[in-house]
Amino acid sequence: MKNWVRQFLEAIRWIPRTELVAVISEDHPDQASLSPGVLHVVGGKDYQKWAYLKCPCKCGAVIMLSLATTRRPNWEVAVDWLNRPTVRPSVWQTDGCYSHFWINEGHVKWVKDTGTRPPLKSFYA
Repeated sequence: MKNWVRQFLEAIRWIPRTELVAVISEDHPDQASLSPGVLHVVGGKDYQKWAYLKCPCKCGAVIMLSLATTRRPNWEVAVDWLNRPTVRPSVWQTDGCYSHFWINEGHVKWVKDTGTRPPLKSFYA
């Protein structure tokens, strides 16, 4: 039902077209079959462990984000009633394509330094 409502609101241009939708499951997804445009959140009703997505730059890399508050670095994922994820803080690939972006309400917002290797000190501060 949520997908239909979101698609209808996008069709009438009430909301912008969603680039990423969230799927929540208790099991880790098969990384080889991850679909572009889907953020997989592993967890249950009261906890979240991991988030998986294909890099939105289309390089094909699988991004794994730890959602465990006891690990560093870690991220938070909030999913709204239309299954649109918001991820905090930003995601910055430390290898490969060096993509740097924010995910806000299912939209990818690119940071100017995308494609630039991140400074190592920022991850250990």
